[in-house]
Amino acid sequence: MKSQAMTALPVNRTHRPATSVKLAAGTLAFIGYSLEEAVQGVAAAGYRYVELAAIDKYVEHLTDSDMHPAQAEAIRSLLERCGLETVAFAAHMDLASPGATVRFAKRMQFARDLGCRIVITNISPPADWIAFMTNLQHLAGLAGDLGLVIGLENPGNYLPAPEVYSDLLATMKGSPVAVNFDCGNVFNASFGAIQPLPRLQPLFPALVNLHIKDTSIVRDRLRSMPIGEGEVDYEAVFQHLAITGLPDLLTVEMPLGMEFDRQKRAYPPSPPLPWDTIVAALLRSKEYILRQLPQDGDHH
Repeated sequence: MKSQAMTALPVNRTHRPATSVKLAAGTLAFIGYSLEEAVQGVAAAGYRYVELAAIDKYVEHLTDSDMHPAQAEAIRSLLERCGLETVAFAAHMDLASPGATVRFAKRMQFARDLGCRIVITNISPPADWIAFMTNLQHLAGLAGDLGLVIGLENPGNYLPAPEVYSDLLATMKGSPVAVNFDCGNVFNASFGAIQPLPRLQPLFPALVNLHIKDTSIVRDRLRSMPIGEGEVDYEAVFQHLAITGLPDLLTVEMPLGMEFDRQKRAYPPSPPLPWDTIVAALLRSKEYILRQLPQDGDHH
């Protein structure tokens, strides 16, 4: 479908004070808990914004069968009761897979029904590039019709070369496609060899959401950590952002207790971590991030 409503994406190119930045937390933190328990946990940690996880074959607080208008209305009611809003929907799936355009179109409509303006998915690896770009171009038209932005994320199991993003953005220029950069995934995909700042710097003009994720390498596995307690160099990231300006949205994506081996196989916590432990880690993460932001007033 070709959209008549597609316009150039407005992105942040100037300094944005900390008081105007939205700080969200993903329900991804609450592995093994229901959506309601996860939303309540984000609220208990003092956030105002939440990113709901519908990450295919990973953390699925929502699945395709949940994505209908009645469920969207129920979730909006839940968020209102918890004092939360949602801006971005973690709808990650393989855009190069058979039937991807139909599945992701349903996810985009659901994101719109939730009141989101960003719908997130991953960039595909080189072997799937032709199918990925063909489907992305189709879906970008639908995103324009729905008033959404597709945020393309660098995944944790594949590190796109810098030119991949630049070529992609040049191809999609004028369409509602932007960058959802995941700092922790740079570290994870390189198994700790590369820090995120050099990969983030050239993409900042197209940034629509910055995922904040921390990791440590423990016994030759990547282990998710509270923000500021792992090995990702966030001091360098935030020092850079203090100069260039902040994006509209920062999102704590913390799959606490999750581990990955060198083959990128996932090992979720079993049994699930205590709910209070996750809430406390989200709170510490929030406090760490706020200490890094320009001190121009209170911010949540």
